[in-house]
Amino acid sequence: MALTDQLSFGTYMTFYRDGSKYEHSDFSTLNIYRQPVQSDVPNTQAFVLDLSRTDTELEGKVLNTAITMYSLTFTFIFRHMLNNHKHLFQQEELPELLALAQRFADNDKYFMNNPTPEEMSTSEGAQ
Repeated sequence: MALTDQLSFGTYMTFYRDGSKYEHSDFSTLNIYRQPVQSDVPNTQAFVLDLSRTDTELEGKVLNTAITMYSLTFTFIFRHMLNNHKHLFQQEELPELLALAQRFADNDKYFMNNPTPEEMSTSEGAQ
C-alpha cells in the first residue's frame, strides 16, 4: 500500500500511531493512566492502569483520523463504482449520491486541515 497509495497509507499510519497511544498499547504514553500502587513507590516502577481516564486531545485526533478514513473510503468506492459500474445506479439517484460524495470530500478536507478543539488550546493547534 505504501508504494501504490501514499495518501491511504499515510492516513492509516496516523490512525495506527495515535490509535495505539489512545488504546493504551503504546507504553510510552501511559503516564496519564498510571495510578501509584503505594505512595512511597514511584509510578514509573509500579502502577495500576486507570482506564477510566482519557487523553481528550488524543481522542479528538483519533476521531478526526477515523472520519477522514471513512470519507476517503467512501470517495474511493464511489469513484470506482461510477467509473466501472455506473449502470448499477439509477439516473435519478446520481445527483443525491454526488452531493453525498461532495459532503464526504468536504469532511475529509475539513478534518485534515482543521485542528480539534483540544489542539486549538495547545501550541500544536496554534501553529
